[in-house]
Amino acid sequence: MRPDAMAAADEMQPQRRREQRGERRELGVDPHESLCGLLSLSAPLRLILQSLVFAIAATACGAGTGRSVNAPTLADLRANGRSSNDAEVVGQWALSEMVAPGGTADQAAAARQRLEGLSHAGMWSNLARAVIDEAHGSPKAAADAYVAALTATTTNAEPAAPLVGWFAARHIIGLRGSIADLWTQHASALESALARPGNMGWRAVAELEDWRAIEVYDKAAQTGPAYDAEVTRRMGCARAVRMAGPFGHGSSADRLVRFPAEQAAPWPAAWAPDARRGSVPRVLPVTQNRCLAVADEQVQDGVFYAETFFTTRGDRELLVAVQGALQVWVDDTPVITRDAADWGSWQRFG
Repeated sequence: MRPDAMAAADEMQPQRRREQRGERRELGVDPHESLCGLLSLSAPLRLILQSLVFAIAATACGAGTGRSVNAPTLADLRANGRSSNDAEVVGQWALSEMVAPGGTADQAAAARQRLEGLSHAGMWSNLARAVIDEAHGSPKAAADAYVAALTATTTNAEPAAPLVGWFAARHIIGLRGSIADLWTQHASALESALARPGNMGWRAVAELEDWRAIEVYDKAAQTGPAYDAEVTRRMGCARAVRMAGPFGHGSSADRLVRFPAEQAAPWPAAWAPDARRGSVPRVLPVTQNRCLAVADEQVQDGVFYAETFFTTRGDRELLVAVQGALQVWVDDTPVITRDAADWGSWQRFG
């Protein structure tokens, strides 16, 4: 995460505790392994694009104004787009032709052609150009437009801007395999967006930070401890992570048990042996590189806990992400729970 979103993780002091309860012996995500390029419009991203079309309707009908106005139909968007000199209006028309019921390829092409005759520095106009150009096999033009759309989200106050930012970031990254030195070509714009993300949204920031870390590593712009330190700082990796385990006896039922490490008290060096297996849960030695913490010794299967401490500079919104956790506590209060019996809970980010 960006320092302004996760600055608290950079000042580790024993005042607030964050815990993870899980069955894995690793905490965090290595930036070299978390990047997932998408060369086509996957089902989740197709849903995002359809959600953006709904956002277009909400924008066009005055969302947030307190007025009850019927959402424009595709026919309305066509009529307005054909006669408007506002590239944002034309961009909304083009996107709707791409995914809204009743949209046609001919009308989408007409909208895309009209965009060429207008100044298109806005979010919707560039998103439309990017989506259409990518679908028609023009990765270079699509990448340029996605970067422009991403840049536009930083200053766009619409509620849909973070969703547009996330969509654009995912697709830019997906074009890496089609365009050589893609980051280098757009480094100035992308670095500027990361420095001042505005309304781009934390999901887009996280995607771009992952990509940036890979580019820095691949080009050896920084290496060794200096690279680790920069990634830790920019992504807000927790420091001084402690781990304890294994609790239970390696069965799936262990995740339903509340073990002593969850108590609101300092951890001892070890806990009572498991009654069935005889294994002794204990505080484990940990090696930590960037956002990845790993137990330093071989251990049996079971439930493991991780904890770290941080303070904040006053009240603020904070993103806390613990990958693969069954449950997360902040100040001994559960803030996220994932359970196999709770459908969809593993899709929750955190």
